[in-house]
Amino acid sequence: TVEEAALASIVWGVGGTAMASFDGAAPLPDLMALAAYVVSIGPREVGAEGAIGDLTAATIQRDKTVMKSRAGYRWGAADDAEGALFGGEIHAQREAPAALGPVQAALSSKQCGRCHAKQLREWQGSLHAGAASPGLMGQVMRLEKPAEVKSCMRCHAPLAEQQPKSAVLDEALQAEGLTCAACHVRDGVRHGPPDRAPSLLPLPGYPLRELAVYERADFCIGCHQLPGRLAVAGRPLLDTYREWLLGPYMKRGIQCQHCHMPNREHTWKGVHDPETFRQGFAIAASATRRDDGIVSVHARMGNVGAGHYLPTTPTPAAWLSIELVDAKGKPIPGTFVERRIGRHLRFRKAFEEVEDTRIPPGGHLDLHRSWRAGRISSATQLRVTVRVRPDDYYEGLYKTRLQAKLDPEVRAMFETALARAEANAYVAYSQLFPVRGHAPGSQ
Repeated sequence: TVEEAALASIVWGVGGTAMASFDGAAPLPDLMALAAYVVSIGPREVGAEGAIGDLTAATIQRDKTVMKSRAGYRWGAADDAEGALFGGEIHAQREAPAALGPVQAALSSKQCGRCHAKQLREWQGSLHAGAASPGLMGQVMRLEKPAEVKSCMRCHAPLAEQQPKSAVLDEALQAEGLTCAACHVRDGVRHGPPDRAPSLLPLPGYPLRELAVYERADFCIGCHQLPGRLAVAGRPLLDTYREWLLGPYMKRGIQCQHCHMPNREHTWKGVHDPETFRQGFAIAASATRRDDGIVSVHARMGNVGAGHYLPTTPTPAAWLSIELVDAKGKPIPGTFVERRIGRHLRFRKAFEEVEDTRIPPGGHLDLHRSWRAGRISSATQLRVTVRVRPDDYYEGLYKTRLQAKLDPEVRAMFETALARAEANAYVAYSQLFPVRGHAPGSQ
């Protein structure tokens, strides 16, 4: 069956590719639950140019009926939640093994950095380190239901010691967001990827359990894939794992870690990093003037480097724009045209999808325009630009929140969050292309 094939892939890996084995990484019931979940979010077909189909109504309803049988993040056997390393809720750490000294037993990233200085520096500049941001905490402080708070914190600050109102709350640790221990410590035991052989590094000075799960995309599923029951217009709000699962990279064994953790770097760069985003797309453009003076323009943006949709989540947006300019580089009025690229959502008691113009792996988005002779007779070049606002959705959310009456502490958080979000905007691409053909009267 499809589920048995998925389980075999997870347990034994995929021969001839970088898909490592999960064997021994978690209890078998947990691996079976993961296989069932992967199958549940996988539609049977991929459409033209890599477009991924919507989940069926039956799939979404089935997920709603079984939601109570799943523990923790998104997958995991409910009857084995205590044994689930990376599928279940992260419980308060037990007393650290006697072999660990005070520094080694600590959960703080600062203590980890005493030996793992390179990883600490990389993590400090990452979005994981900023996961418990002012914007997130401002929203959490306004939530009244504990379950809603938990649903946010389980990915942004998942340790039991980071939870608001927890008996073991460590506020300094909470501020670290998705900290080292969130991925590497369970029940006081340190976990990490398999040792690379040959390696010049000495063995760790503490007990370490090596797991191949760290080198597979499935490790990221807990926070980068939401289940079908949370679908909007047939697609989960976060659908990155499913996009990868049905895209070309999975078939080639290329994992999330290959692009977002190259050489095991703890940077997790994505749309917030201009260079990383640039590696995901390619631009082709042309501008032609016909004998009757009409100028026709075509610009194409292709997803050539991302193994998921570009961009993948509803948070960022990009704009592909075209504009004619004269010999002095001055824009010609009336020729500016742009297209928003992203999953545009709005919230009115529930999420609604306005449009989805994201580009699937291997797909492209086209922009065509033509102008008659006259004001465009002086056009000599076409300017093509790609602008990116990595936090576009949250910019709108924070502005809306700030219009309401807020507690001063919450208002300060949203003001800080808005300033940070706006500062993250950048121009990913800007290039001039010649207008081919003769201007009227120049022959």
